[in-house]
Amino acid sequence: MTLSIAAGVDLGVPRLGIKRCVTVATTPAGDAAVRGRAAASIFDMELGLWCGAVKSYASGSAIAIGSKRWEIAGSTAYDTTGPNGPDRTTAGKPMCLAAALDDAGRITRYLTTEMPPGEGGVVTTYIASTAATAGILVFSYKYARTVAAGTALQGVEVGKNACVTLGLDAGGDRVITGSVACGGVGF
Repeated sequence: MTLSIAAGVDLGVPRLGIKRCVTVATTPAGDAAVRGRAAASIFDMELGLWCGAVKSYASGSAIAIGSKRWEIAGSTAYDTTGPNGPDRTTAGKPMCLAAALDDAGRITRYLTTEMPPGEGGVVTTYIASTAATAGILVFSYKYARTVAAGTALQGVEVGKNACVTLGLDAGGDRVITGSVACGGVGF
């Protein structure tokens, strides 16, 4: 959907792919138009921004997970509102980062969770790994995952559910390390 932006509204210049939540109103002609940025909420956070081993972390300053590093804007504190518990981000521990990013790609709100041992979903793209190159598996057209080189995934087919195990590559980034039968408790 394309929306017009009312004159004088500044939405900033976010990097491609950065979420930006907005408020919308109806014009006198009955068309929807953007009126401004929405208040911060869970909807502007990239829920699966990155997963891997925490290489370094300085609350309110910067965080490095696997091969990625982010600056934390303006001494932003860990988000402990609502159901979020205290900050348990620990160097060396496999964790996942959820964060809202400003136009410069700096974190403006964030929280971390322990990296799960596996996950599953409907496969929409699958490129098998080889002994020398990593593969790609995409769940639901959105969640792209790297398949570790040399990993054979059994029973993975586009359009069907698949469940996989997760681990870390040599750089500390999350990778798919195997496939498992879906069912029961699941991932």
